[in-house]
Amino acid sequence: MPKVVDRAQRRRDISAAVRELIDRDGLEAVTMSRVADRARISVGQVQHYFHAKEELLRHAFQSTMERTWERVEKLTAANEANKRPIRDGVVEGLETLLPLDAERTTDLKVRLAFLGAAANRPAILEEYQESQLHAIGRVARAVTNGKECGEVPDGTDEHGEAVRLTALANGLAFQILEPAAVTREEALDLLRRDVRRTFPHECRNWS
Repeated sequence: MPKVVDRAQRRRDISAAVRELIDRDGLEAVTMSRVADRARISVGQVQHYFHAKEELLRHAFQSTMERTWERVEKLTAANEANKRPIRDGVVEGLETLLPLDAERTTDLKVRLAFLGAAANRPAILEEYQESQLHAIGRVARAVTNGKECGEVPDGTDEHGEAVRLTALANGLAFQILEPAAVTREEALDLLRRDVRRTFPHECRNWS
């Protein structure tokens, strides 16, 4: 009987190999043959699931961001279930963008690799822009919810605050990777203080 192949799992394994190569050697190190070696399959099998390198790269980036948003969804659900302030959920969500452990460090390296390649690759630029817009949109919704429950002052520009906080998280993430630029503890303190400026009040829904 022929072996049944889990196509979704095989694609995940290939994307994991791409991530590992980017983490270790950068985006230009990604070739079909090296991905095949890393995933312990043949080049033909890689090409069966991804017909071109660009498609392979886009899927690796998409899977990286999907995992990030899954973490955010779980944090948001737990925050709401425990009736915690919205600002706590915003902090925890933005913390997923910081390289605070091995997995998030690899995620950041993947994002940085795509950012560097975006200028000359329209398809990659589109993927990167969509990920940034998604992050900004999530924070903007949180600011809107904060206004409705009283944590955020009336008149606050939801989009503007979302852009600012997302940019801060991205900037701190890059700074953590720089030797001695900023420690993780300093970055977390800066992030929490800045989110508090946007969400200075207590939510009246939990009182």
